[in-house]
Amino acid sequence: MATELKAHRVHRLLNPRSIALVGASADSAIIRGRLLRTIVDGGYRGELYPVTRSHEHIAGMRCYARVDDIPDTPELAIITVPAPVVPELLEACGRKGVAGAIIISSGFEEQGDEQASARQHQVREIAEQYDMIVSGPNAEGFFNPSCSLAASFSPTLRDRPASQPSSTPGVGIVSQSGGIGFAIFSRGEKNGMPVSAVVTTGNEIDVEAIEIADYLLRDPHTSVIAMFIEGLKRPSELADMMAHAANAAKPLVVAKVGRSEAGRRASLSHTASLTGSDRVYRSVLSSQGVTLVDDLDALVDVSHAFARFRGRRARGKRIAVLTASGGGGIWMTDACVDAGLVVEPLDADTRDALIALMPAYGSAHNPIDITAQGIVEFGFSTPLEVLLASPRVDAVAVVCSAVAPKVLQADAEQLRRVGETSDKPVMFCAYTTLHPDAVSAVTGAGFPVTGSLPNTAAALLAWAEYSSFLSHLSSSCPPSIPPLKDVTAALSDSPNVLCEYRARHILACSGLTLDVSHLATSEDAVRTAVPALSGRVALKIQSPALPHKTDVDGVALDIDDPEQAVIAYQQIIAAAKRHAPSASVDGVLVTPMAEPGLEMIVGSRCDENFGPMLMVGFGGVLVEALDDIALRPAPVDKVAAVSMLKSLRGATLLDGRSGRTDFDVDALVDVLVHVSQLAARYCDVIREIDLNPVVVHDRGRGLTIIDALIIKHH
Repeated sequence: MATELKAHRVHRLLNPRSIALVGASADSAIIRGRLLRTIVDGGYRGELYPVTRSHEHIAGMRCYARVDDIPDTPELAIITVPAPVVPELLEACGRKGVAGAIIISSGFEEQGDEQASARQHQVREIAEQYDMIVSGPNAEGFFNPSCSLAASFSPTLRDRPASQPSSTPGVGIVSQSGGIGFAIFSRGEKNGMPVSAVVTTGNEIDVEAIEIADYLLRDPHTSVIAMFIEGLKRPSELADMMAHAANAAKPLVVAKVGRSEAGRRASLSHTASLTGSDRVYRSVLSSQGVTLVDDLDALVDVSHAFARFRGRRARGKRIAVLTASGGGGIWMTDACVDAGLVVEPLDADTRDALIALMPAYGSAHNPIDITAQGIVEFGFSTPLEVLLASPRVDAVAVVCSAVAPKVLQADAEQLRRVGETSDKPVMFCAYTTLHPDAVSAVTGAGFPVTGSLPNTAAALLAWAEYSSFLSHLSSSCPPSIPPLKDVTAALSDSPNVLCEYRARHILACSGLTLDVSHLATSEDAVRTAVPALSGRVALKIQSPALPHKTDVDGVALDIDDPEQAVIAYQQIIAAAKRHAPSASVDGVLVTPMAEPGLEMIVGSRCDENFGPMLMVGFGGVLVEALDDIALRPAPVDKVAAVSMLKSLRGATLLDGRSGRTDFDVDALVDVLVHVSQLAARYCDVIREIDLNPVVVHDRGRGLTIIDALIIKHH
């Protein structure tokens, strides 16, 4: 591992044995001087070479007027000069043989003008020419405790003792925003979160957040990676990094911002209008075991919890709430239930053991109130040990006061013993402010602590889901995709837009069983089709130019008479010519009317970054208004398809919990698997698949695909 780590090109950026400070200053009130002072005060043990024309010495160190004047070759240059002279000085570093650089200076692409963008392009070319690894520009630097290097001007690093590596593998913080990256560090430090590194990447002309995360995954000091992402320049590389994280069992906790769908492209299909870029990002991340958070404190608390939970898999979502405050316990219980955790009664043996401990006015129900008197007598460790031994408890949330540390300090040694012997996750939540000594007592025992009830519940839920992901990962194989030779032939002979009758043929070739239908191109064909289908029928215009049939009066429903069907046929053809005089019309599709059921939408879209994405949601004419969908990379197996359905807000409508008989979920799962396989195998040909609505009937009665559309790549 050590050899692999040192061979990674990020290693030379984060672990330099010597540094040139280009643009150094003696004035610690400005960024150039503050950065130098932070490095010195942080205990960096390598050589420092201040480069400036303004001083001969700074802090006892000799200064150099030019990079060329430095007697040795620094391994890293930190550049803080004005933007217009950055290219010149970076080139000087390249000629000198400097391996890496951090460009702190602003005034590049983030400025938004042509000259600044050209300057950034020039810097990128210089980095490539000299094979330098470059962080920034517009970066805030990094903090690497393993080599005591605080290479940043962040005020969060000011006035602190020389850094030392944590004895506990900790959180590696990777942020495209310098301010947010060090805010995560600052907030986490107050809660006792162990940190292995803080790396900010700025404009990312060279090294990017994914590459930093990939390096930290190989770092033995890092057990969790917390990421703040605005956008990725090469998102296709994300898959390899996530796979590496999963195989290494190192969790990724990610805050992804920038959710606006204002720029999403227009499309013929509902699928594309519902699967914007942010949704794709989030679905790809969550499907690979990444924990997504939407709040800065949640990012800190969940990452901290994951670092402390290391080695303790959650077997399920059953939570015991332990408290000395009845109100605090009830509030935590509500937070757990709201999050999706289970707070259920304890088994009799566990209740009896707790009753034997606590005062008569305590409560051995769940939540467990051991009272303030109980805390004074025996602390949290004794009842915690009882709860962790229960077969009906998967994890414990301890709600406590942390404003006065004496009680927790007195119990610290016993808590440490419990932490060392139990393999179940435990998280402390303070309903008071956090005293530093109380934090030390809890984290010293190996438990995370926070001041947020919702974040405690979120962290315990996320750990249960991550544990489940790892278990499924170890026991599952990639879904197989059967040969589909007939589909290949049918696609090659079809136009770019396949309206329903062509799309139905492709679906049938892929293995789906569909009801019988007839394409009518004449009045006589309609007369023949109606009695052949033995019941009421629907007539639908078939034209690649008219995918949304109802919008152009291209649909007639509930017809059972051949002559009535002929009249409807005539009206549909006339409406098509009226709405789109030049459109090519293939005919009118005659299909049986569907039985009643629940309307869903199933689709796929080939994302330009992540490939085929499967989508399912509640459909029909209100599909975009309801906006209740689930996304997942294709292909999927039946387990993943069921998981998608369970994630829908209206999932209870499908399984009977809404108060009616349940629908044929098995049939819907079968369609999801088939569509995902079709989308995955033919992603180079098929851009979108749109099945809307898919009417799911009562269990055992299957489903009906009412409309279908397939769009090929142009």
